[in-house]
Amino acid sequence: MSSSDEAIAQAARADNDLLLYDYFKHLTTLALVALGGAIGIAKGTIANQTLGVIVLAIGLGGGLALVGLLAVVRERLAGKPMSGYVRWLRTLSGGFFSFGVGMFLVVFVRSVD
Repeated sequence: MSSSDEAIAQAARADNDLLLYDYFKHLTTLALVALGGAIGIAKGTIANQTLGVIVLAIGLGGGLALVGLLAVVRERLAGKPMSGYVRWLRTLSGGFFSFGVGMFLVVFVRSVD
């Protein structure tokens, strides 16, 4: 592999790491906004247990995104390639966040009818 090929490959890895960093950063922010919105809108209209599950799912999604954000920074500073752990964090954080928001939307739309 020539030096220019290595430079291109290294730049592509850096771009992927930056995309992953941005994904975790935005998901953390979205989770905070969604938690505030869900609690503010649903207070009094949704049963406490259901609201608890929604808050737990969105909170887990945001928390895992924050852990993923810190893992990306740690791996980049150490000069290591991203581990499979970060891929699992990306999948789980998005899954929990989506589940919580989806559950909120279903319960909210049913309560409006």
